[in-house]
Formats: sequence, structure tokens, C-alpha cells
Amino acid sequence: MTISKYAVIASLLVISSVTRADDTEIFTGGGGAGNENILLIMDTSGSMSAWANDTDTPPYDPSVTYEAYGFAADSYYLYRSESVGDIQALTNSEVAAIKANEISLSALNCSSSGAINNDIVNSGFSSNTYSFFEPGHGWEGSDVSTASGSILQCRESGDYNYGGSNYDYLVNAAGWTEFSYPYTNTRRVRGACLLGGGWLPCFVWDYTDTSYDWDNSTYNVIWSGNYLNYRGSDLGNQQKVMRIDVVKQAAKDVVGAMSSPNKSVALMRFNSFYYSSGWKNGDGAYVDLPMTPVTELGDDFDSAIDSYDALGGTPIEQSLYEAYRYLSGGNVKYGKSAHYATWYDPIDPDWRDENDPANPGIIEAIRYNNGATGNFEVVGTSSSSGSRTGWTYNAPEFDGCEPSTKIVYFSDGAPSGYDNASSDIQALISGKTLGSATYLNYYCETSSNIGGECAEELAYYLNNYDHRDDIIGRQNITVSTIGGFISADETAKQKLEDIAEAGGGKFYLADNYEDLVESFTQELAGDVLSDPATFTSPAIAVSSYNSLELSDELYYAVFEPREDGTWSGNLKRYSVSSQGVLDRYGNPAVDPDSGYFNETAVSYWSDTIDGAEVSKGGAAERLGDKARNILTTSGSTVQALTEQSILALSDDVLGLELLQDDSLLSLPDLNLSAKQRLAKWITGKNADDTARLEIEDPIHSRPVVINYADERKIVYVGTNSGYLHAFDTENGKEVFSLIPREVLRNPLFYVDGEDNGYAEKIYGIDGPITYWHNDTNYNGTVDGEETIYLYVGLRRGGHSYYAFDVSDPYNPELAWEQHGPYTDSITKNAPAVSDGYSSLGQTWSALRPGLVNYEDTQKVVLFAGGGYDPDEDGTNLTGPETRITHDIGNTIYMIDAETGEVLWNALEDVSGMDEKMTSSFAADVTPIDVDANGTVDLLYAADVGGRIWRFDFNDTETFSATGGIIADINTSDVDGLSGNRRFYNKPDIAYFEEGDENYILISIGSGYRAHPLNTGVNDKFYLIKDPHGIVAPETYTTLLSSDLAEWGTDEASSPTGSSNGWVVSLTNSGEKVLSPSLTLSEITTFNTFAPTSDLDAAQCSGNLGFSRTFTLAITAAAKAKCGDECDAQDETPEGRGEVPRLKPDPTITGGGWNGNTGENGEKDCINNPADCDCEDYTYDILSGTTLSSSFTNSCDTFKFNYWKEE
Repeated sequence: MTISKYAVIASLLVISSVTRADDTEIFTGGGGAGNENILLIMDTSGSMSAWANDTDTPPYDPSVTYEAYGFAADSYYLYRSESVGDIQALTNSEVAAIKANEISLSALNCSSSGAINNDIVNSGFSSNTYSFFEPGHGWEGSDVSTASGSILQCRESGDYNYGGSNYDYLVNAAGWTEFSYPYTNTRRVRGACLLGGGWLPCFVWDYTDTSYDWDNSTYNVIWSGNYLNYRGSDLGNQQKVMRIDVVKQAAKDVVGAMSSPNKSVALMRFNSFYYSSGWKNGDGAYVDLPMTPVTELGDDFDSAIDSYDALGGTPIEQSLYEAYRYLSGGNVKYGKSAHYATWYDPIDPDWRDENDPANPGIIEAIRYNNGATGNFEVVGTSSSSGSRTGWTYNAPEFDGCEPSTKIVYFSDGAPSGYDNASSDIQALISGKTLGSATYLNYYCETSSNIGGECAEELAYYLNNYDHRDDIIGRQNITVSTIGGFISADETAKQKLEDIAEAGGGKFYLADNYEDLVESFTQELAGDVLSDPATFTSPAIAVSSYNSLELSDELYYAVFEPREDGTWSGNLKRYSVSSQGVLDRYGNPAVDPDSGYFNETAVSYWSDTIDGAEVSKGGAAERLGDKARNILTTSGSTVQALTEQSILALSDDVLGLELLQDDSLLSLPDLNLSAKQRLAKWITGKNADDTARLEIEDPIHSRPVVINYADERKIVYVGTNSGYLHAFDTENGKEVFSLIPREVLRNPLFYVDGEDNGYAEKIYGIDGPITYWHNDTNYNGTVDGEETIYLYVGLRRGGHSYYAFDVSDPYNPELAWEQHGPYTDSITKNAPAVSDGYSSLGQTWSALRPGLVNYEDTQKVVLFAGGGYDPDEDGTNLTGPETRITHDIGNTIYMIDAETGEVLWNALEDVSGMDEKMTSSFAADVTPIDVDANGTVDLLYAADVGGRIWRFDFNDTETFSATGGIIADINTSDVDGLSGNRRFYNKPDIAYFEEGDENYILISIGSGYRAHPLNTGVNDKFYLIKDPHGIVAPETYTTLLSSDLAEWGTDEASSPTGSSNGWVVSLTNSGEKVLSPSLTLSEITTFNTFAPTSDLDAAQCSGNLGFSRTFTLAITAAAKAKCGDECDAQDETPEGRGEVPRLKPDPTITGGGWNGNTGENGEKDCINNPADCDCEDYTYDILSGTTLSSSFTNSCDTFKFNYWKEE
């Protein structure tokens, strides 16, 4: 059987986090342990011993000499088959042990020796029960050899014939001081007392015991050396496999790969036949493994399912009814006197195929096999003690997901009778309303007449009626079915499909291992919302003709979730106007109901309609248009990455050692090893050398557009497969793809996504991309000898920053790379920590260029938060209840833009910070030039502990800084979880001169970005007036949430009441701010996100939620501009423009000229722009795909600089 790499990778990659903690839980869910209970019912009927595969593998051919293990082809070995593992993969020690048991076939002394010899010669082996006599050692000596005089005897009657005489087998009795041999059969053994005993004399008799202990130290197989070599060869490895073994492997692989603690799994199996005054059918099923969180299963699941052998009927109705009793906490019925069958040796193929005896029927075959070899036993048992108290089931713990309980029923056939649960089920459904399906009725009558008649009705009842009276609300059970190996059995398919339909679940057909893995993954590993999405704002290009104008070009990074972590992605181009987002033909591109692209949209680089389909059209479609330019980093350089250079890399660099076995990824039919297949994938090829038209998921990577000479524009974006892509915006063709050595293991998890199934999301280049253009002629275009550096972070992909010189985008160079301390050395090629970066967390914060006076020289530097500490994720959706302390990411860096050297570290270089900076800085920081002299004087930052920081830089020859906390809105020390507010967004800074009051306004919203479905924190939006103004203070005052006026109250519009600023309370459950705000023309715009009301379902399968936009008029003049579309200080803030999904950052776009027609004396700016002025050219705000007014015109751009409002 070919085993997928599914579980091999998943079992190895146990990352420190025990649950998925990221905003991707919008799609995947993020609940805590026990939120979804899944009961797997396994079919262990006799038909599961049928072959699962019909292989064309050549059978053993005794005329061919095989060489795999090195056994002599004409040698023979006597052994106990259970003493070795997989005969197809013998270890060196097992080979040596078998070789030590070589025998001569001339020692055979069985009445059927001729038949045995024939089996060994033609088939390569013979199974029987053997005992071996060696001179000088006896019948049970420790040695097996080819010594003369040896006897190899089969289990026959009470004596045996040797050399023309009959001999008795001698008993193996404890206490003997000597051992006689079969040539003398008169060994006398003291018997029991005939008379007397106690205080009377004991009169005994002597007798000869003719019994022999055949169950002690006997052998069961003779192998030829040639046959063993065959089984170790590639040919011998391709053996037929029973259905039950394939199903067991698939179930183990999927459950073994599950790691989310919001899942719990229980296991039931069918009862077997049993013997009681004759063979009888076993009824129903029993609970073998009680409901257990997958994080606590350990080896219990594998151990339980490995013990299953195939024997018995198919009691679908009864087993489903027993499942109901368990899940509802009812009395034990069929699990009280249960049975299972155990085979001590492999099932004989002739018996399994009912050839020996010929067509015996199952009962006769059992009797024959049992009598012939003694390797079969039926064992009495009952439902697991952990599943019940006495004979009452313990209903599994229930923690709130909907559907919170699921039954996944696997069977390989239709029911075989077993209707004695019908009366119990009819009592359940009596008086209940059944659905309209023709297979549902109160008498459980169907036309199939195959038994299990009430199974559909029971499934309907489970899905539509409450099974837990002890819990408030209606708790339903979903029933899904998997039909294994029944493609040709229309009756069985219809039965299982009807059960799934009635149970509100899904029906799957699975005829092989891959199908089974897919089916089990869909039902066990959890539902993922596969809705396509974009998490980032689009890249908006600057006009090639005027660097002060925005063009109408939009570039969207889109992605689509999948059940495994290998999400697909793309980059698509659209345009924007005052009418909204438009496709290449000028038609509306967005569906207002979904908030995503509509089904008929055609993006700019697409030849046909690509609409909402992520993988269709876009840049992905253009990847086959030219030879790919794939690059990687090597030392301090960038080098081409070809198939040949990849094959020259060590397996460790590519992560291939995680596979353990090359066959888990290789494609023998195409003569490709795992490494060769991976090399093709990395270089953009499919296994057959056709172009791989795929781009993986750019979840958080926001595209960046750079203008080059000759009106050429290049857009850059990163993906989680590890690539930094560069595309020509004119035609969407790729310029280059670069995958740093650090993330060269990422492709392994994407190359075969359907079979991979690694439970955790893999991240690569998923962080912010920024750039610094040394624009010597100030035209906004990279031309002449100018240089431009592209700066790339990894977000959850790692603790590194990369700088690339992309002055020539066709020949990028590595400028520098810097690395922090790594905790993940499994999925990444963890680099060494760089000097000065020992506190660097995950690189969420963008590198923001700025000019400073440093050591008497003006120097371009990069400012960044210290990064994210994943400890803040916690272990479930709730996260830490109170503010915690971080040891990475808890600083702010100033970095040399050209070398990456750390020039200033706030934690180390500002006095007193070591005790204050205890939370990580995940968000971008905001540097400010207060005095408009071109250099940064002031910097604002916010940490995940809910604090806002201010740092003041001197403007003298010796660079220094002071700083402190100016606001702290985290109240978890008093309020606990509800007050544990965090900042994942950069501060939005604006300067106001309003009458006699001048102030810096800091706008920022709180929200748990790592857990957007969290509803326990009472998040808010803040507009804080910096108490220190534009002059550096001697000491830093810290404002609290209680110092702020509630927006929409009388206090808010009072100069005294609002002297420190405002706070906006969010009214929806779990509503939070997950993106920065935007302040233009004295109007602040911000977006919120909240999960929808069915949050219980979200914890298991995701929740797309909804977003609203708030528009706040800070001044009276601003209110006059926006009117009813915004809220003044004394007006209740109103969330407008509600759409499904998460809205990313509000971004300013060039709206264009107004649409007046020129009638009635109006200006016609569209057709006659010369007649219009700056007041007629307006800007809009784009939040993802949603357009709203900024209430700003072109005249306003001359009234304020990039941060100051007047």
C-alpha cells in the first residue's frame, strides 16, 4: 500500500503553539478544546477482509532469482511470522535473525510433506504449525539448524511416524531434570493419587503423557530465501492489501495530523460474530475509545484501531442507535455484551478468498481456519470503561460548537439484516415531524429490503431534534457517511447517501487510500470556509506622469483557504473611479452583497471571465508566457535557482528529511524521485514539465508598485510558499521570483497539497513590503543611476528582514538580511541571530524610511517595531486573560537603510526602558517631522499591551532620544479579560490648529488581531490628544481610558470635557478595530470587524463576520463638509457601509473630476477639465473593495502636509 506523506510530516511538525492563533481563524475557526465532538464509527465486518486493490504486480516467480535482502535463493527458513515487522521492509537485525533459522527441507516429516514442499517451491512459503527437533536439544531447543537427524514435524494427531515407527510427543512439564528424545517414548511421569492423601498414604500410578504443548514455542511459516528477497524488492512491495488495513491507515494518518484542541474524537466499532451454542451474529457496536481531545489522544487512537480485524456483519441501524445512546448519555445496550475477533497470525489468503475450503461461507471458513491453525479467537468485551459509569454512558463534554456533535460513519456495504433496534427508533420518532424525503416514514419501510430500515429515520432525528436535555438549547448531531469500495454497489451507495442526507451531513465515495484521506480530512479535520478573500488594501500606483497624483490602477492580492494549509492565491489588477472598482471593460467588479469580486468580472490580465475565482486569470495565468526567472539567496548574493542547483542542495535545506521515505513524494510512473519532483515545483513546473500556473496565498502581503523609466511599473508581492514575486503591471508577466534560503522548506508543504494535509498554516513571505528610493531628481521614477531598496518582512513566516536592491528589477541583488532568534527550526532553515537583533520578534512591523541627523550626518534610516511575540496568541480563542510580559519584540529599532545595522534600540538606548517596555511592538511605527526641516523629530508607537509610546529625537550632532508611555488603555488588572485591550495597528497622527487650541491627535483602535473571533474583550476606538504637544517634555504623562470623553455625549463637545480626547465605544459583540485609521481634512475614518451572531459555529468552522465604517468629524468645519455622512463630537457614532468580510486599511484614492454634465451653467469637468479647478477634483477612500468619500478635494492637498491638519 502506498502511504501518503500526510501523517509523516504532520507527526513530526509539532510546533510550540497548540492551536491555530491567527486572523485566519475567520476561515478555519479558533475554538478551545472540546468545541466539536466527532464520533467515528468503523465497519469491521467480514467484507472488510476483501482486497482493497487489484494490482498488476507480477506474482512471485520461482524461476527468477531475487536479491533484495541477500538471502541465498535456494535456502529455507523456519520462523514465527509475528516475530518480525513488515516483511516488505525487514531490518538488518530481522534479516540476521531469520538467517539464523535456516533448515533443510529434508527434515520435513509431515504426512503432507509433499504438498508443503510444493507450496514452498511454487509459492515461496508454507504456513502451518511446526515443531522442530534437533539432536542434543530436543523438540523445544533454542536452536534451529540443518543438522543431520533433525525433524521438522507438523501438528497432526497424538503421535507421529518416523523411520517406520510411531512415536508419542513428549510433554513439556516443569520440574524435569532431564529431557528424553523421540526415539524413546517411555518417559514415566508421576501421576495423581489413586487412593489416600492428606493423613493417609498416597498410592500413585505411573503413566506416559502423550500430549504435546503445541501452543508453546512452535513455528508457523517456512520461507524460501528467494521468496523473502522477492518480498523485499520493488515488485514484492506492491502487494494486495485488505480494505480494513487501508481504512485503518487513512484514519490514523488524518487523526494523527489533527492538532487543534477544538476537536475531540471518539471511536466505535461493530460487534463481531461470537460462539454460544453455535455461531451467532453480533448486534450493534460498542464504544472502544471515549471522546478525547485530539491533543490528548497520544497513541490511544492508533492502538485501538490497529487491533481491528474483519469479521461479522454490518449492523448499521443498531450501531447508529448505540452511538445515539452514547452521545445522549443513555443506557448501554449493544455495548454491554460485545465481542471482537482476533487473528494471531495473518489471515490465510486462500481462506480469505474462500478457496480453501472451496466457497465455505463465512461461518464454515471460520470453523475451518480455527480448527486448522488455531490462530483465531473471539473475545468478549464491552464499551470502554471511560465511556460509561456502570451501564450508563457518560455523555461527552459539550462546549458549544454548532454543529457541536458529528457522527462520521464508515461502511463498505449495505446493512446485513439487524433490524432489532427498529422498535426503539420508532419510539424516538413517534410524534415527531419527519422530512419529506421518500425514504422517511414512521414504519421505517424502504424499497431496498436490505435491513437497517430505521437508519435514515434515526439520522433525521439526530440532526433535527435535541439529544441533550441537560444543556440549554437544541443540540443536534450531524451524520456523514463514507462508502468505502462500493462504487459498483448501487444499493449500498443509495443507503449511505440517504443516511447522510437525512442526517444533514455529506456522503463520500472512497475506493482507495487517497479518497479515504480526503473524506476523513473533510469530516474529521474540520470545515474551512473556502470563500475567497483579500486581507490587505490594494496597491495604488502613483501616476507615471505626475508623482503627486494617484493613478486609477489597483492591484489586489487575493487568496482562497483550503482544508490543508496550502492555500491558493493570485495577484489581480483592476481600476478605480468615483463609481467604484471596475474591471478591464469598465464594468463594476465588486458584488455589493458579498464584498468580493462578482462572478462576471474580468481582471486586467485575464483573457476570460475570472470573477471570484482566485486561481483563474490574474498574474497566475501569465506564468506560462515566458521562461521563469527563479532566484534564491546564497550567502550575500542572489543566485539563479534551477532544477540542477536544487538537486545539488542537501535534503535538509529542502526539508526532505521530514518525509523519512522518498516514496512519500516520488512519482515512479514518471521516474521522478521526491527531490526531482520538488525541484520542478520550485522552478515553476509540474511533474510533466508543463508550466505550473499557480501562485500561492499572499494573506497579509500588500502589493507595492514602483515606477521605473520608460513608463514601466513593477508590482511586488510575497506569498506563503516563500516567494517574493515581481510582475510587470503592463501585462502581468513575471519579472522574477525570489525565495530566500531561510524559507526553502516551505515548498515541501505546498507541492502536493491534497495529500499533504499538514494541519498548521505554513507562512513564508507574508509581511510588509516597503521601499526607499534615492530619488535624486525628485520625479518619482527610478531612472538614471538612482537606486531603490525593497524591504521585506515575514510576519508569521519568521524573525527576519531582507533588503533587496531592485534598481534593475531584472537583476535584483541582496543588499542585506538580518535575523532574530528563531523558535521554529523544523519548517524553516533557521539562520543565526544577527548582531543587534536578539530582541527581534516575528517581523510584522514595516520598515519605515526616514531621515535623521546621526553623528553629524544626515542619514536615511528605517524605523520598525521590535516585532510580535507569539506568546500573545495564548492557547485558545480567548487568549491571555490579562496583560503578559514579552521577552522578544519589546523594543523599537532604528536601522541603517543601506547596511541593516542597528543604530538605535529603544530598549537599550533610552534610560529606564528595560522596566517599562514589556510588551511586543507588532504594529508599524509612525515617525514625524515636526518642524518640517526634513528630519524625523518625533516617533509614535503602540504595543500589544495597549500602550501608546512617544519618542523625541534631538536634532543635534550627537543623536539621542527620550521617550515614555503617553497613554495606557489596558485595564485588565482591574477588569480582567474584558479590559485586556491590545494595539496591533499603527498610530494615525494629525496636527490640529483649531482656534486657540493646537494639538497632536493620535487615532487608534484596539483589537485582538491574533483572534478576530474573540468576543471577551471590550475593544474601543481612541482619539487621544498628546498632552505634550510638539515640544519634547521633560517627563512623560500617561493618559488612561477614563481620562477621555465618550464620543456622542455632551462632555465630548465640551472643550474641558474633551481636553484629553475621546473614546468611541463599539456596540456589537466582539467588535474590534483590526486596521489603522485615516485622518484627512479633519475627518477620521476607521473600519471595524465583528463576528456574526452564530459564533459557536465560528469556533469550529470559521466566521467571515462583517465590517462597518465610522466617519468622525473632529471639528465643526469638518462636519460642515461631511454632513449626514459623518458624526460630530456630540452625535452618536454610527457604523455605515456594512459589508460581509473584513475591511482592510482605509486608503486614499484619486476619485477624479466631478460628474457634472455642464447643463444649467454647471461645469463639465470630465470633458472640459480646463474649465475646472482644484475644488472640482475629489479623492475617495477605498477599504478593500468598498469605496466611500474622503470629503477631500485637490485644494486640500495644498493646505496640509503628510501629517499636519489646519
